[in-house]
Amino acid sequence: MKQILSLILMMALAACHDQPSPSRYGDSTVAKKDSLKTEAFYPLTQYIQDQISYVDSTPFAIEKHTYINGKRVDSVLIDRQEFNKLAAEFLKPDLNDSKIKQLYIESSYQDLTINSVTFDYTTQDHSQELQQADVLLNPETKKVKNIIFRKNRLVGDTSVSINGLWKNNMNFQLNYTFQPAKGKTQTKQIKVIWDRPMVSDY
Repeated sequence: MKQILSLILMMALAACHDQPSPSRYGDSTVAKKDSLKTEAFYPLTQYIQDQISYVDSTPFAIEKHTYINGKRVDSVLIDRQEFNKLAAEFLKPDLNDSKIKQLYIESSYQDLTINSVTFDYTTQDHSQELQQADVLLNPETKKVKNIIFRKNRLVGDTSVSINGLWKNNMNFQLNYTFQPAKGKTQTKQIKVIWDRPMVSDY
């Protein structure tokens, strides 16, 4: 009897190991918090590169709107070169870079109120410029809806906080908060639009 029970247990364990692991991004399965470091994170950098290529190859008129301390100070059409320069803020760092990947934790959840699956990347290392990045996917199509990031950097004696939002195939915005060691805090917002609508806040 003991031999039979042992055999049944071994067969059950083997069956569990033989089941394939579902894709975290290619189906409706949501990844668990603290996913294994051997698994690749969502390819954020590649996604932004593809978006840049899409804009570069399509005859869009690209608008740039600039706000200082909440007041619009400029609205112009820009060329692809300036677009690429501004969009580069979303390209770095690459979370799948082996030099920094271990510093970030991936968690995920499904938000029924906005109909999205969100993959969240955070770090406890305050020396890293990128502190948080979110990828919002459409749960049906698995396509990106929005990319959101939060960065901190030091420029001279001024602390700079940057919040970025990329809306798939439409627009992006960069919100800067400048806090000098001495003096008043100032804000700057840049909105870049190649296909409407443009969100005002997030």
